[in-house]
Amino acid sequence: MAVTENSAERSENTSVQGRGSSHDAIYALRTIHQNQTQINLMADQKANILLGIHVVILTILLSRLYTLPDMPMNLIPALVTFLVLVTISFVTGLGVIIPKGLRGVTTETLDQVPNLFFFGFFTRFQEQEYVDFMQDQFEAHRARELLIVDIYQIGLVLKQKYKLLKYAYIMTAFAVITPLLIIAVQTLLS
Repeated sequence: MAVTENSAERSENTSVQGRGSSHDAIYALRTIHQNQTQINLMADQKANILLGIHVVILTILLSRLYTLPDMPMNLIPALVTFLVLVTISFVTGLGVIIPKGLRGVTTETLDQVPNLFFFGFFTRFQEQEYVDFMQDQFEAHRARELLIVDIYQIGLVLKQKYKLLKYAYIMTAFAVITPLLIIAVQTLLS
């Protein structure tokens, strides 16, 4: 009798674990998706802050260009270097937040769409066609696969955004350090 109770208990635990793992998988996928979306927003916010700083700096410097003839000649190389590096950083930061094109991704049917959750792909089709297709996908238990594809593609976008953001911050650091080095070298040589 004890053996029968233990096997029935194990069977019940297995079926609960099976359901639990299914719910756990959905929960994990949803959590990953939410985290990547938040990281995407953080990248955009960081780029916007950096761009705001650049705009203020460029506005101040460009509004003072009329004083350029009165500026000591040894400061002009440092100023030009600063402006060039800040401009490069500004353009790189813009690359983070500018929406990317879908470069030649055209499909005839929804079956061929690389990511059914990305608006850049599914909005090329009629609403009812998309709704019907997605209902069929969820009935076929493809929801996990679709979410995993979306997570992966968000990851690709994040990889590119953070790479550009890294370059923008590095350029900003060079924009601050390089002119100071130029001025220091010029001061030592004179």
